[in-house]
Amino acid sequence: ARPLARGAWSAGVLGSRSEDLDALAKPLPALRFAGEGTCRLMHSTVHGAVVSGARAAAALLLERGVPMNPDTWPLFDESLRMSCDIFPASWRIRHRGRRNCKLLFPRPVAAVPSLVQSWSALRPRERRAWQALGWTSLSWDHQGVHIPPVMWEKWDALPWRAYTAALKLGFTEQSWIETTADNPWFVVCRRRPANFVPWDAMEDSTRAHWRTLGWNRTSWDLQVAPSSPYQKWRRLPPDLQAAHLKLGFRPGVW
Repeated sequence: ARPLARGAWSAGVLGSRSEDLDALAKPLPALRFAGEGTCRLMHSTVHGAVVSGARAAAALLLERGVPMNPDTWPLFDESLRMSCDIFPASWRIRHRGRRNCKLLFPRPVAAVPSLVQSWSALRPRERRAWQALGWTSLSWDHQGVHIPPVMWEKWDALPWRAYTAALKLGFTEQSWIETTADNPWFVVCRRRPANFVPWDAMEDSTRAHWRTLGWNRTSWDLQVAPSSPYQKWRRLPPDLQAAHLKLGFRPGVW
C-alpha cells in the first residue's frame, strides 16, 4: 500500500515499549487496523501481518453479528487470531513456573540460597541462623505477622549475634542491602510464587490485580516498580490495599 516502504517492517528504538504496538492497533468506530506493526507478539514478521489481519476481520464480523467459520479460514479460530495478543494456553501453562523467586532476585539469592526456600526445606543450621535473625516458621511462611525488626537494620548496625548469623547464611553487605530493600517481596514470593510468573503467563485475575497497582507488561519485565510500593500501607487507597491483599501482601509485611 505504501510504495516508499519497499518491504520495510517495524523495529523498536531505544525507549520503545510493547504498549506502543498496542496503541497502533487501537480501533476506531467501524475501523480496525492490521499489519505486523500492530501485532505485539509477532511484530516484524509475515506471520504477524497475517494474524493481525484475521484479528481485525474477526472483530468487524463479531460487531456485525456475522458468524465465522474456522473451516472457511483457519485463522478465524480464536486461539490463532488472538495470537498477536495472547500466548497459547499450552505456553502459559508451561511458563507459569519459569519465573520464581530465584529468577526475580538473582543476586541476593546467589549469595543466600536459603532466602527463598520454605521453612521446612531449610537445613538445621540455616534454620538456627534465621532464628537468630528473629524469624520463626510463622513469620517465614505466613503473612499475618511482622518481619523481624533486625531485617531493617543497616549492615554496620547489626547486633553481634545477628551479624554472625547473617555471615553464616552467606550475606555480604551488598546482598544485605538488596535484601532489606525487598523484604516484603521475599516473604510474599515464598508464599505465593504463582503471582510472580511472566506477565503473559499470569492468570487473568492476577494480572488485573497487578494492573490495579500500576504495573504493566513493560514495567513488570523490567522490574520498574510503580509508586504504590513506596507508600505506607495506611496511605494506600482502599482499591490498592484490596489488590495487595489478593496478591498476598499484608499490613505487617509491607
